[in-house]
Amino acid sequence: MRGNERPARGGWRAACGALLVALGGAGCGGGPPPPTQSLVPLFEGSRVELARQAAPELMAQAEAARDEAARSEREGQTEDAGELATEARLWLAAALAEADAQALDRERASDTEAAERAAGATLQLEREREAVVSADADAQAAQLASATAQRAFEHAAGYEARRLRRDDSDTRALYRETSLALQQRTAALLAAARAMGAPTADVDRLEQQLATLRTAPRAELVVAEADALLSDASALLGAARRGHGADPNETAALIEAAGERGLQATRSERGLQLHGRLVDRPERAALQQLAALLAAHPRGVVQILVLGPRARTAALRRKASALQAGLARAGVPAERVTVVEVSADMEEPGLRLALPAY
Repeated sequence: MRGNERPARGGWRAACGALLVALGGAGCGGGPPPPTQSLVPLFEGSRVELARQAAPELMAQAEAARDEAARSEREGQTEDAGELATEARLWLAAALAEADAQALDRERASDTEAAERAAGATLQLEREREAVVSADADAQAAQLASATAQRAFEHAAGYEARRLRRDDSDTRALYRETSLALQQRTAALLAAARAMGAPTADVDRLEQQLATLRTAPRAELVVAEADALLSDASALLGAARRGHGADPNETAALIEAAGERGLQATRSERGLQLHGRLVDRPERAALQQLAALLAAHPRGVVQILVLGPRARTAALRRKASALQAGLARAGVPAERVTVVEVSADMEEPGLRLALPAY
């Protein structure tokens, strides 16, 4: 190689240098070199721009060789121009190959991370499923199962966009496990409802729907139907409870179910009080969770307490009215929910849900 050429560095540079020596020896016998004008389109396009970012040193070598080839051609050194043009092509090919390799590494790392997340989610759902299978089919177990099913469904909903975009085996397994968990929790709720004296026709109807879901060829395609059936079973169990007096186990089940939804429960002279994000920010998803909780624990009225000094409760009254209307839209009987103002000096005025029957 000529004395004015740059020393090769790294794996690609060593390979390019060796090939240039061989090409230089073969080209000394004469023959017209390729025109340097043919290099112009090779250095254009989006792939070349990506190569400039991924392999700047290789691209610098390629562009320097291209410029030197053009200079040699202008000075009439056609043999040197041909060798330099060949060198420019080799450096450019090395830069493009490096850019492609880096892109492939990034894609492989992204796929690996996604697969690990899906595997972790599937393992968690399997643990929840085993916990539900081993639970007793009584009222308290039914409430715990309902809360677990809600979490499982919300977890699966987070993968909806990926399922629509890429129907891979990990996503199908995740939806299948979620669907089966919802069906098992529904069975527990129906068993508890039958034991508490729910109408036999209603229990039989929901059990028939559950049997239909269980025979679906692909359980992962009936997640929405399984979630809707779980809500119906929860409402049926709540209706059956209305005919029974409140007991410590039912109150404990309400406290635990509220805690799993992020609500804090406190006992007071007004009964059990619930407060937390679902009450303070009654968005659509929050209203649906509150309505499901109240449907599963239907005893007595629900009071929306407006707590704080009277001079500062105007905004809270508006929030209480919005919460009352939202619960009615979510399926809570309108006659069950009332708004009660409690004037008191508090460090943190706000809203509470009071259930006097518990």
